[in-house]
Amino acid sequence: MLTPLYLEKTEYSPEVILDCKQGIFQIKGYFFVEDSIISSYKRIIDWLEIYAKSPNPSTTFCFYLSWVDDKGHQILIQILKLLKEIPSPTMEWYTSKDDEDVRRR
Repeated sequence: MLTPLYLEKTEYSPEVILDCKQGIFQIKGYFFVEDSIISSYKRIIDWLEIYAKSPNPSTTFCFYLSWVDDKGHQILIQILKLLKEIPSPTMEWYTSKDDEDVRRR
């Protein structure tokens, strides 16, 4: 079974939990992509590429996003493309009801 991926939240990066055994797939917090932390985002993509080859019977991926920068949108698009390879994924989006910028994107 695929080893869970846990990335702690920082000032500029979200908490990430990807755990197929527990059925938890979430990204939570600010989603900034800076050169110094790009390797963390590559780890997410790499993990999802492996998971997509042998996914759980159902996958619910939760996004709890406070803010996403332009590079973050590019990473999210990569993540969404990978999720499309998984049979019948469910995606849940949680944003602040007052944050029109995040809700609009």
